[in-house]
Amino acid sequence: MTHLDPRTSQCELEVQRIIYLQNLANQLPDAFIDTKKVTKSHIPTANTLTWIDVLVGQLTNESKIRLKCDRPVGSKDVTPWNRRTQEKLGTLDEAIKTTDQFKIDKSIAL
Repeated sequence: MTHLDPRTSQCELEVQRIIYLQNLANQLPDAFIDTKKVTKSHIPTANTLTWIDVLVGQLTNESKIRLKCDRPVGSKDVTPWNRRTQEKLGTLDEAIKTTDQFKIDKSIAL
């Protein structure tokens, strides 16, 4: 069978590289975890290490872009919100006049 698939030096180097990377990966978790501080569970699968994938360019303290009802932020609403216009709010002078009407004389209040 060996004559059907002869190994080349390039194939040997790839096999050695794979074995080296597997050994390196097996040693890494012990290098970063202080086993004295880890609480063990009675469930064996809960004691396995978990890996969190962080996407390229995503920071850990950065939240996801917020969506408007499952739509992107820049999208237009089919029925836009009714905004209060200046006419509905009135002018500042009208607001001052209405507050002046409700002032109570201090001598009456005491």
